[in-house]
Amino acid sequence: MKYIKTSTWATIISVPLLMVFAVAFPAAMSFTGVDSSFHPAILRPHKTSSQPYTTLRVHRTTDLELPITNWGTFGSPGSPYYPIRDPETGERLWNASYYSLHSRAYFQQGALWVGALVEGVHGYDTLVTTGHDCFLMWDKENWLTEFYPESYANGGDITVRTNDINSPFYDPEAKATQEFSCAYYDTLRDPAYVNPDLVVGLRHRPLNIRVRQNSYTWSYKHTGSIAIIEYWIVNLRNQPLHELRVGIIIAAGPMVGFLPSVPVITGHDFADTIMAAWSSSADGRPYRHQSWYEDSWRGVFGFRFLHTGRSPCQLYPIPMEYSFNWWGPMDLYKWDWGPQKKPADRSIKGGYGQPLGDAQKYRYMANGEIDYDQHLANREIRGWIDPIGVKRLGSGWFNIANGHDVRLLLSIGSFELAPGDSIPIAIAVVAGDRFHNDPRNGKNLGKNPEEWYKNLDFTDLNRNLQWAARIYDNPGVDTDGDGCFGRAFTTNCREVDTCFKDICFYLPDTVICYEEMCYSDYPVCDSIFYMGDGVPDIRTPPPPPSPEITIYTEPNKVRISWDGQEIEHFFDPFALYEDFEGYNVYCGIGDNPNNVTLMASWDLVNFDRYRFIPTARPSPWVLNGPPLTLEQIAIQHDPYVDPFAYNNKMFPYEDEDGNLFYFRPHGGNRGNEYLEGGAITNNPIQYTRTDSLWDEDNQTWKRFGRYECTINNLLASQSYYFAVTAFDAGIAVGGVESLESPVQANMQLAYPTYSPEYVEEQRLKVSVYPNPYKIDAGYRQRGYEDPNREGFKERVRRIHFVNLPPKATIKIFSLDGDLIRELHHPSSRFSDTPSHTAWDLITRNTQAVVSGIYLYTVESDWGTQIGKIVIIK
Repeated sequence: MKYIKTSTWATIISVPLLMVFAVAFPAAMSFTGVDSSFHPAILRPHKTSSQPYTTLRVHRTTDLELPITNWGTFGSPGSPYYPIRDPETGERLWNASYYSLHSRAYFQQGALWVGALVEGVHGYDTLVTTGHDCFLMWDKENWLTEFYPESYANGGDITVRTNDINSPFYDPEAKATQEFSCAYYDTLRDPAYVNPDLVVGLRHRPLNIRVRQNSYTWSYKHTGSIAIIEYWIVNLRNQPLHELRVGIIIAAGPMVGFLPSVPVITGHDFADTIMAAWSSSADGRPYRHQSWYEDSWRGVFGFRFLHTGRSPCQLYPIPMEYSFNWWGPMDLYKWDWGPQKKPADRSIKGGYGQPLGDAQKYRYMANGEIDYDQHLANREIRGWIDPIGVKRLGSGWFNIANGHDVRLLLSIGSFELAPGDSIPIAIAVVAGDRFHNDPRNGKNLGKNPEEWYKNLDFTDLNRNLQWAARIYDNPGVDTDGDGCFGRAFTTNCREVDTCFKDICFYLPDTVICYEEMCYSDYPVCDSIFYMGDGVPDIRTPPPPPSPEITIYTEPNKVRISWDGQEIEHFFDPFALYEDFEGYNVYCGIGDNPNNVTLMASWDLVNFDRYRFIPTARPSPWVLNGPPLTLEQIAIQHDPYVDPFAYNNKMFPYEDEDGNLFYFRPHGGNRGNEYLEGGAITNNPIQYTRTDSLWDEDNQTWKRFGRYECTINNLLASQSYYFAVTAFDAGIAVGGVESLESPVQANMQLAYPTYSPEYVEEQRLKVSVYPNPYKIDAGYRQRGYEDPNREGFKERVRRIHFVNLPPKATIKIFSLDGDLIRELHHPSSRFSDTPSHTAWDLITRNTQAVVSGIYLYTVESDWGTQIGKIVIIK
């Protein structure tokens, strides 16, 4: 690394005291509830102002609440002295929060740091830009940000979109349930916006960079604790940025630590290098160290870098250098210390903790140190400065290892960024459940920190940290088609013989033939991908594709048929095996997926297998892989093993190696017949037969089923929407619930009447109903009319004509021969199918008809049919 040096000192700018301390934070000046009397008018922009439009949005998933700003921070943008309100709900925002069934967790604030070396007059200048430095963050007069968005008129707002089709923010290109985008800059020097360097006193020197920020959260159960923030950093200078480093600073909870690697979530005996930081409470806040209560802070937050713009498939990839530093905040406890290796790099102001000024901040980002975890802060560790001095800096009783709020900085680098170039950097902010499991474990802090750490449970945090990386860059997927699928480890290696049948060798004057000839091949191994190809996918585990359906209609009856050719051998790139479980059939009056009703379900007869592992936590009974069919259980265990008999962990099955298992039915096990309430009931979905196709790639036959589902007792006058979805079994090892294809993917409209083909084939006679039409018969309540529930009585009445030819003209006459109405079939308003249309009982003069007997004719290429209608009002 080049030696860091400051450039020629300029004249120190004199700034009025109010402006020096008020720099800080125009955040959310447009919100209600902010103490606007403190800030000068220039820091209170509004939508029509030319000033930076500072605003925020809040990610809310099943478990997380994470505010995101357009000035480079995430988590709470306020403090008890300076609260910020959610612009959508009006609620005050305090922290980034995690709430699950068993756990709570929080951290106060996080922010982006970017530092680089820039060529100056006398060497290289060190410049650092911060979204917030988390220094004196509880003091409302010393808030600092150096990133600012554009004005509202120039697009400074945060844009919102979602892949939820029912949301007003729906965008078919969206990749997440909540997706926020914004851009901000470090280009300002005005002391009304940015503080001078707290060490040298010079006006802030911007890096002249633009940051495009995208953040993503999902509403699935397995992603409800995950948020991904993506930064695209662009160099706006006309000179390069050297040795650029990127960091995230977190105003963390009472305990912090570092995870260099964790066991992979696929269940194999390998480690995944993640280089992640974590933050939690010290002991979970149990009730008197005896038991947990509803608001116990048992959870944990984790932070990691997901993407650095470098391909993992390079022959000699440039390694990334990570730094993990933590220190105590001066403003809270009046002590200034953090772990540093010997010889210590003392800060300019004389302490070992809070970095002040660009030079010291960059030193922290570039020191390459991985600090030891906070619970070890009262131990003397070889190669590190003595932590005992902290007691002298504190008030006597103070002991960092017992848990006190600190700041952590996780950094990576370095990069060379030419003028106009950009680099993508992505981070994950995730939470974990049940990090603290022993309410008495807090007593080990200080006296026995190793035992305290041993009692923590990283299982859920590890899984979510890995899922975040897999979602951002799917392992085993060649996104850009360059032949790189990511990094993998190999397992299940075995020798495979390649055999050929009917092989003949043609020799001079003779031919030698063999019925079969085999060659021993090199060992074949399975590749388990743990890293993507370096190109972001931002895709969660997909459900199976929807089947193509065919609908057959009869009066009051609909039959749906489909096959599982493309569905039942769907390979899940996350599970790394074929993942199919069953089908659901839905029916609804409207095409809104939220208003359909589940009519029938069919799934494989299979079982979850639980294995006894004494060391597993929180339970020794671990779900052992995907569900198994009866055939698979017979192959893996014993043909005579009955999973119904071994369905209790009190009486498990023991195999010949001494392993203990028990089985539970997975899902409903609803085949063609299934138990429901003690009785055997036929499933409306029928597995009619098995088909198979030859798979050229794998040289084998692939079997799949054909299915039919009949729905009876439907109104012939009512149009219905039908859909068939496919769902998988989920990924037990990865904690992914069953995923289902979208209802709207194959939704089709149908009338429970004879199909047009059948009408034409049989030349059926036109039928009219209800006939007679009685005004007091409750047709609206019974679904014969007013399908859109408009409620305008004389405009929503319906008399239905069915068994119509594909094209026809319907004329309605009075008994005197006067033409009352002429209808053309098909009609965009009244025809839902090629064999059906309706009359709204309105005359051609737009008047409601009166009681009486009416005649009708149906004219078509099939000839003319005549009938009568009786209307009783």
